[in-house]
Amino acid sequence: MTVREHLELIRLTHQPLRGWCLPADELIEFFGLTARADASPLDMSSGQRQRLSLAAALARPSRLLLLDEPEQSLDAGFRLELAALLRDGYAGNGGTVIMATHDADFALAAGAREVRLSEGTIVSDDADDADDADDADDADDVDDADDADDADDVNAHVTG
Repeated sequence: MTVREHLELIRLTHQPLRGWCLPADELIEFFGLTARADASPLDMSSGQRQRLSLAAALARPSRLLLLDEPEQSLDAGFRLELAALLRDGYAGNGGTVIMATHDADFALAAGAREVRLSEGTIVSDDADDADDADDADDADDVDDADDADDADDVNAHVTG
């Protein structure tokens, strides 16, 4: 089966389409697989196969996308394009993306909320940090420009 046939088969098995997804030809173009569209995935590089796997995930309609290090085997420039697609295309149309990544730049570009885990336990959640900053702002009636600037700072940490 070719790249195009794989993507078209995924879409056919999910008819009628409900939810956000992209047509096979758009996925092939976005993921830079135009020259390989009629090739077998077995004849592709690991980076091209990673792109095909991501395209396949986006070929079916869904509201939830679970990704494990989606940036792996992708060049730096395309990582930013993928992050934008996940942020603006998928999440921007009501979908939820949950991903595990060690790439802080990729997570930031995707607009991700960071939740850090250690041995299966949440050790930090940037949503909690934002809530704490909001609480501190509400309690502080001092109109000091330096304090206001500090409250807007966001620190991100990714464990590897």
